[in-house]
Amino acid sequence: MQNIVNCVRSNVARIIPHLCGMPKRVRDKRWLMMFRAFFDESGTDPKKNKALVLGGFLGSVEEWERASDAWDACLHATPSIEYFKDSERKSLDGQFVKFNRATADAKVLALATTISQFALLGFCATVSYTWFMHRDAKASRGYVGARVYDWGFLTATSGVLQHLDSKHPGSDLVDFIFDSRTELRACIEIYDRMKADRFFAHMARAGECIPGDDKQLAALQMADLLAGECCDHMDTKERSDAFITIRDNNRIVHVPCLPPPQLPNTFKLQKIGHAVQKEATEYLRRARKNSLDRFKSAEEVENYVSDLQMHEAYFNLEYQRHISQLGNNDDYQTFMKKYLARSSKEK
Repeated sequence: MQNIVNCVRSNVARIIPHLCGMPKRVRDKRWLMMFRAFFDESGTDPKKNKALVLGGFLGSVEEWERASDAWDACLHATPSIEYFKDSERKSLDGQFVKFNRATADAKVLALATTISQFALLGFCATVSYTWFMHRDAKASRGYVGARVYDWGFLTATSGVLQHLDSKHPGSDLVDFIFDSRTELRACIEIYDRMKADRFFAHMARAGECIPGDDKQLAALQMADLLAGECCDHMDTKERSDAFITIRDNNRIVHVPCLPPPQLPNTFKLQKIGHAVQKEATEYLRRARKNSLDRFKSAEEVENYVSDLQMHEAYFNLEYQRHISQLGNNDDYQTFMKKYLARSSKEK
């Protein structure tokens, strides 16, 4: 178990390295005042799942150490596993390859019971895939907030920070650890920019945010268990014994993602604009002298250009409609006035 404790402490050293130069009495006080939130994701397939789910727990660093010890003991209790991964539990693969459905469910319940013995508050951030039905991956590439995970990350972090402010006012910071994945780096960059911008008042208690390995960190395995249980409940409406155990003892704060209502229209515009741009590029390619499928007649060119102009006109019409809707949206206008006013003061 000492290896897990050392792993937790080494991650803290990465997050708050300046503590290493402080006296023990100051370090210990800082540890007790620190909160940490660990999150893992589930429901990543829009064809199978209704929503992306980021599940996790919030607790003090001291409580996380105690919970990690107990989790490790439960993992290695017969039948023993080295780590918990919800996808392996569901497929009876990896660590669960020697289990049947009944013994796997019993192991999950034992782990959930272990979690329930500690002061860890559960969070479930959900992002419905219906918001992204018009999204085109190529058209929206490079845009902030274009991916489902972006909104899940922002919902999870803001949900924890706002809940903490409402229930536990103070100045204690919260450090976040998310299971490592490719989308996380850009999300952490957004997180750090928001943290440095006083406009985002809810970020006042935001600490550091780093990736972690769910095979190494017990707290991320606990988050993975909760994310999987919440995802199953979202998709089937059924509540397992493990889900009920955590809900009744730790509580689960559900934080649904509510993007701006204009988000689907934004994706729709990106998709239309990308298609027009692709058609224009194709026209230039076929107009070249050495093109293998060069236009064969002036009439063919006219027809192509006519279609291109029609599609461009449709894009412009949708764009003007979108701008008009934003102009009549009170929430959007209020947000922009506040943001522009703050930006002008900082200049």
